[in-house]
Amino acid sequence: CNAAISACGEWHRALQILTTGKQMNLQQEVITCNAVSNACTKSSEWQRAASLFHAMRSGGALRANAVSISTVTSACERCKEWQQALGPLETLCVTGIQG
Repeated sequence: CNAAISACGEWHRALQILTTGKQMNLQQEVITCNAVSNACTKSSEWQRAASLFHAMRSGGALRANAVSISTVTSACERCKEWQQALGPLETLCVTGIQG
């Protein structure tokens, strides 16, 4: 899954691969969600990157890491939505997420 998402580079296809993987009960990994978020960032889809970040942050088996925060922050910065980047940055400060 990770290789396919990284290779496709298009946010809608990356999201489709992620969704298909969930439907097939494939194990989701933070790196998979980060790859999808990165595809969204490259396509200026900051809302989708933020949505993935919030989904990881909301509990479940996946936990956002420093790459997750960096990716969503980059997506917000790229689209000049700096206010939206404050939430992920606050998460970094409050939780002390590293590497």
